[in-house]
Amino acid sequence: MILSLFVIAVLACSITCFETLSTSIPVSNQQPQSLLIANINLGTPPQNIPVMLFFGTNLPRLGQFILNKSVQGTNEIFDLLQKQIGMTNYYDLDSSTTSEQKGDYESVQEQSGYGGQMRGKYVQDVLQIGKLKFKYYFACAQKITSLNQAYSGGMIFFQRTEDNIFDLMYKQKIIKTRDYVLQGSTYEINGGYSSNKGYNLKMHFDLESNSQYYNYPPNQLVPNSDIFEMYCYGIYLDGEDISDKIKYKRIFIDQLTDTIDLGDNTIGIPLDLYSMLASKYDSVGRQQIFNCAKCQCDQIKNLPTITLITQEYKLTIDPSQYTQHIEQMDMCQVHLTQEKQFNFAKSLIFNSNIQVMYSKQPDTVRLIGAQTINHVNIDAIKYIFPIFTAIILTGLLFTFSWTIYQIQPLKLEQKQLKEKLNICIKL
Repeated sequence: MILSLFVIAVLACSITCFETLSTSIPVSNQQPQSLLIANINLGTPPQNIPVMLFFGTNLPRLGQFILNKSVQGTNEIFDLLQKQIGMTNYYDLDSSTTSEQKGDYESVQEQSGYGGQMRGKYVQDVLQIGKLKFKYYFACAQKITSLNQAYSGGMIFFQRTEDNIFDLMYKQKIIKTRDYVLQGSTYEINGGYSSNKGYNLKMHFDLESNSQYYNYPPNQLVPNSDIFEMYCYGIYLDGEDISDKIKYKRIFIDQLTDTIDLGDNTIGIPLDLYSMLASKYDSVGRQQIFNCAKCQCDQIKNLPTITLITQEYKLTIDPSQYTQHIEQMDMCQVHLTQEKQFNFAKSLIFNSNIQVMYSKQPDTVRLIGAQTINHVNIDAIKYIFPIFTAIILTGLLFTFSWTIYQIQPLKLEQKQLKEKLNICIKL
């Protein structure tokens, strides 16, 4: 019985044993937020603070920071922007008993629409996510010289080259691995902007070594790169191999957020592939097709499916992923843009059932739910294998119990025979 319970616990843990940091994108008519917002607990006693999360390399030059409550009233325009998004919970450096000031802080002067300048202190304090606590070193902004956007309670980055909060937790031996998984979803909202979609993102971390996520094969990242990117070894348009016609064959799975609206589901493709599509499909060059109900007119229905083959995975980009119907105008938009590489991390994570696991040691990614190139049905294996293992262990347990049951009468018989022999010897 104890062994059976242990087996059940192990199987359950392989599916559910991890911590989760949940994020979302609030949308308001006053000011849409393009970035993911997560709530963290900073300081002692814990102060609940909403912060913006950036994923990728297209990051504000201001860097990572946490806003202290003293910024209120130091810049009238910034106060108004923060009020528009309903920002009220700021970090309070002076009220935290575990805060340690480490020196003066001054941000760079950024002139972009997402920039500005601020001053404060470098601080170390206790950051708590769920039940886990660790020491967090950060720039604490205490005075705003100028900021041109609302920043909620601060900014935290996730990128390939610099340590993120999971890396810090791992180095402090708070969690077992620095690997993390991004799981995205969308939901319909009333009003709002553009696509009328809300976005949620769950970040699973502190994974067990027997987690179901590790059933998927690791795909090597491009070495010596600052970006989470992988090589593409095959490119197909509606099944036709065009790999030799495309010069740049890298896939970015890094740029999940940037300084534009996350609701913009534009998919980036290499310049030579874009030129090829634009010359063959008029709708690609035009970008907007009117009188195209539900994006089902011939000009859209004839657009090709793009298939990419990586070291371990087969990725498909069908027209539904790069077109969008604007009901108010009965118009279909084609969201393809020319870049130096393939760039569709947002579409991959939010508009499909694929989750992405990022591993810095070694440099790999796993695409949970994606089709593998050997066409093995991983989804079936990850459930069948634990069940098969449980059946084997249960069978072994039953065999062991049955053997013990059979041996007991035999031992009794042997004891009785020995007693009879002893009596005969005495006689």
